[in-house]
Amino acid sequence: MLSTEHRGQRAVSVGNRVHFGFWKTFHEFLAYLVVETLGVEWLKSQSELSEGERHPLWQWYKDLCATAEEIRSANSDAPYHCELMTGSVGLLMRLAYNIYLIDHNHHRSEGLLDRLRKNGEFWGAFYETSVAATFISAGFSIEWIKATQEQTCEFVATHKKTGKSFSVEAKFRKPGKPDSNVATQLNKALKKKADHSRVIFIEINQKDDGSGSYNFVDRAIDTIEERERRNREQPGGDPPAYIFLTNNPHEYYFGKSGYRMSTIPYGYLIPSFPPGGNATYIDEALEARRVHHEMVALLDSIQLHHLIPATFDGEVAGFSFLEKDRRLLVGERYVIECDGVEHSGILIDGSVSPINRTAYCTFRVSNGLITHVSFELSDGEMAAYSESPETFFGVLSATLSSVETPLKFYDWLYDCYKKSNKEQLIKFMEKHRDIENLRNLTQAELTDMYCRRFVQATARRKPNASKPA
Repeated sequence: MLSTEHRGQRAVSVGNRVHFGFWKTFHEFLAYLVVETLGVEWLKSQSELSEGERHPLWQWYKDLCATAEEIRSANSDAPYHCELMTGSVGLLMRLAYNIYLIDHNHHRSEGLLDRLRKNGEFWGAFYETSVAATFISAGFSIEWIKATQEQTCEFVATHKKTGKSFSVEAKFRKPGKPDSNVATQLNKALKKKADHSRVIFIEINQKDDGSGSYNFVDRAIDTIEERERRNREQPGGDPPAYIFLTNNPHEYYFGKSGYRMSTIPYGYLIPSFPPGGNATYIDEALEARRVHHEMVALLDSIQLHHLIPATFDGEVAGFSFLEKDRRLLVGERYVIECDGVEHSGILIDGSVSPINRTAYCTFRVSNGLITHVSFELSDGEMAAYSESPETFFGVLSATLSSVETPLKFYDWLYDCYKKSNKEQLIKFMEKHRDIENLRNLTQAELTDMYCRRFVQATARRKPNASKPA
């Protein structure tokens, strides 16, 4: 994000254009950008139409203005206020952020804005912008494919680091359908011409407030597996494809928040994707991750960038709006009390208990001793922790509680031991039968081997673990 502030005015670069205004948050700028891009006069003209003829964006923008005014009235003394997005505001922000990412990376397709302005073509075009923005965020460049009589995919996405290209198709299911059968969307997507490895995004569009199960996802996967079984019995039919099922139920929650968004990866006729899904051992899972590197990077990016930035510097909103002296940062010095005496100490580690709303911190004080101090967290600090627990203390660290799979456990271990010297690692593995061979490995190779064996040994000890990885 390219932005700077001068004398209270903000300048934001989007592609080849620079926008000037008095926006305090990135969300304010996005609300301006979507209207400015699609046309102020066009949006105003929607008010003259009947309710059934109006464009969805008109209602979203109206809801945003009403919500903003309600928040201002209730929090007149606060310079900033954090609030969960309602469905309509979430849709407006998502469309605006999609446009920002596409335009900032010079990837707008011919006729995209016209399609977004037309009620009949809007939802399909909107979902295409969401999928394109997902690839851009993950480090891909995109090239839209011009519409011809031949049925082709939406665009080609090329990973900037590896240079590998993918043909991408996006299918959007309208809301209100009784179940999540995606057979029709999958059939149409697989028939599209693709010059590269195929990636298919399908929006399930089912109501989900986060309190129930994922039964609607199971139904969608069942329809995919049913077609996959038929193709395995009759080889030579469908091409393989990376499938990403998404569920963004904003339309069911206009005026309400608390909905759950989901992305589920599936390897159609690609049994090794997602990595770890069908692997018997951690070695197989790591090899699958190497083979499907670009799609794993895409999935990791989806998990990392699922929230729209609220600040211009990319900082988590809860952190950005906290008082500077309230932020607990590893490596910074603080005045702390220990046994009734004040000490100057450097924060070296910390953890948070969300239930107790408490940060448990480890300090190295001036005399070299280690001491532990706890701090009660404010509402703002808890909001910041909820948004980004891995960076709460200013350094990126995966918490052990977030390690949900053997692959993530491997990554967590590798991050812990990657700076260990070779002698330490040899000592950890001195009872291994091949210790003499291990001595000939480099530090990096030894770290990798130690973590692989640690994960495999843990999986073997785990009760009822038929598939360690």
